[in-house]
Amino acid sequence: MTAQEDGARVRVTRPAVQVDLAAARKSDTPFYEPEVWSPGGKHILHVQPAQLPLRGVDDGKPGRVEVLTYNGKLVGPTIRVRRGERFTVRVVNDLQGPEPFAKVYSNLPAGSPVDPKDPERKQIDPPHGLYTTNLHTHGLHVSPVGKADDVFVEIAPGKSRDFVYQVPADHPAGTFWYHPHKHGSVGYQLASGMAGALIVEGDPAAGFTDLEAVPAIAAAKERVFVLQQLALRVAPQGIGWVYPDDVYNGEDNATPDKPDGILKLPGQPAYQTTTVNGVVMPTVRLRPGEVQRWRFVHAG
Repeated sequence: MTAQEDGARVRVTRPAVQVDLAAARKSDTPFYEPEVWSPGGKHILHVQPAQLPLRGVDDGKPGRVEVLTYNGKLVGPTIRVRRGERFTVRVVNDLQGPEPFAKVYSNLPAGSPVDPKDPERKQIDPPHGLYTTNLHTHGLHVSPVGKADDVFVEIAPGKSRDFVYQVPADHPAGTFWYHPHKHGSVGYQLASGMAGALIVEGDPAAGFTDLEAVPAIAAAKERVFVLQQLALRVAPQGIGWVYPDDVYNGEDNATPDKPDGILKLPGQPAYQTTTVNGVVMPTVRLRPGEVQRWRFVHAG
């Protein structure tokens, strides 16, 4: 993956992605269960690049994606913790430079009208530091300082850091998630699939404040669904533009004479595809009368 400057813009190149969605609709792809990390112990997340088949899209086709991952998978492991537990996650940044880096950004040609709300164009903040990361536990009631959930921490390529979390004894049970939260790279890394579920387990003895106190739910098979939108914006020439939808659809780059936006991309536009645990349109099977507990995380 390399970065090339194109005038005042920066484009990120990567191999073209060949995906056959029609084949996915015909396939009977099994539901994929992410790896589960049980309560207790010390966990390690390796941030590393990978070229992976997109489960459910291959179907005899060469569908592969080049992404940044946790431990080489399209979805991170499910972390389970208990109330009152102290747990540690070590993040090891195995990415190697040079980073794709957006040094400059301007999607308006010279002489274009300026936004009266931002005449000096200082509010435009491009993606940057795309190989630098950190870790955020989304929704947990934990400390934001020290070695805990500090989103201002930066882990550069080749570096690592331990994140230590103390779950309060009265923390609500439920479904949460974790992901990088480094300003400038979070969207890029999330669009690669760097996310996973984080479950605070309930206690059957806690009464009806916890669903685990319901016998049918406590005995049910549990499934975790991590929904992700992988950004497959790659033209046939192998050029992918790492910018959000508001740049493409004109929200951030429209002018009075061109209200639909002016940023034009080379080749055919690509698209996003939604995955469930790294799988496109998996099949979930249940027996007649079976009760299952489904936990959903929208990590798109």
